[in-house]
Amino acid sequence: MIQTLREFLREYAADLPGAVLCGRIRRVLTDSGHSKLYFETEYDAPVPFSLLSETERALAERLELSQVRLLCRYPSEQFSAEVLPDLFQALRCDIPMINGFLEDAGLTVSGSVLRIELRHGGAEILEQAHFSAQLSRAVQTMFSVPLQVELSGSLSPEEYERRQAEAIAELPPYVPPAPQPEESPAPVFAALPSDAEPARPVIPDKKE
Repeated sequence: MIQTLREFLREYAADLPGAVLCGRIRRVLTDSGHSKLYFETEYDAPVPFSLLSETERALAERLELSQVRLLCRYPSEQFSAEVLPDLFQALRCDIPMINGFLEDAGLTVSGSVLRIELRHGGAEILEQAHFSAQLSRAVQTMFSVPLQVELSGSLSPEEYERRQAEAIAELPPYVPPAPQPEESPAPVFAALPSDAEPARPVIPDKKE
């Protein structure tokens, strides 16, 4: 029997956004350390990123986990250029350096090709950050739509060097890896990490 997030989480779903809780659960998985929970959930229409991130934070706190991620899946016909600005917000969580380049960008979808005109330039820097591949993979995963991303809009050599330095400065400081590093958290749209496995979570009653 297919359950919604509201039905599965019961009292832990109290006061959370209804647009998120109506999602139908396809799979529930956990990481090898059982400190993270991943819900692969399908919706009839795209859910705003702000509501998803708000729900993830609340559930992680209520379930006493280090992280909860909602991996959303939508019908293919729901994809359009209108959903892209919200998807860009999710990508910024994983590629901080894209912040600012996509403002006021021209977005045109023609068949299986998405053309992004960067009115403030920066196509070179976004390509270095593998933005096109990340975006294409996100759309394929979430909407099952194959998409080729083409960027246009370059910076002057001086502006390029300045913006590249700014982007590098925004990267988090390097921390040497632990002997057995844990897989990096999966973006909300991405494939699951390699250590994800079927979860059999026991959602306790509060009185327990």
